[in-house]
Amino acid sequence: MSLDADRFARLYGSHAEEMLAFFVRRTYDPEVSMDLVAETFAAGFADRRRFRGSSDGEVLAWLYAIARHRLADYLRRGAIEGRALRRLGFQRRMMSDAEYERIEELAGLDGLRDALDPRMRRMVR
Repeated sequence: MSLDADRFARLYGSHAEEMLAFFVRRTYDPEVSMDLVAETFAAGFADRRRFRGSSDGEVLAWLYAIARHRLADYLRRGAIEGRALRRLGFQRRMMSDAEYERIEELAGLDGLRDALDPRMRRMVR
């Protein structure tokens, strides 16, 4: 089964929200998470002809491997990139409160943040 543009678009439509939740749960930042989802799917789309699997499950595993690499890159370059973007005057499109809240809801971030916050504070001490 080939990974043509239509199939890729269908997978995006079916799985972009769950990937957004994946990133939000790791970055605690909905805006960064939206960027990472876009980067992940863009990289997958660009490399789709090199994908050798056949099932949707294999495509998703491949996309999540790309997602993990994008997340690792983001975490590594975060401080350096942030300073560079500020120096260049780059500004991201600001999300509305409704968009921000919806992403947090999709990720189940409120409950997760409440559960993890005390543990993380103990680790930092």
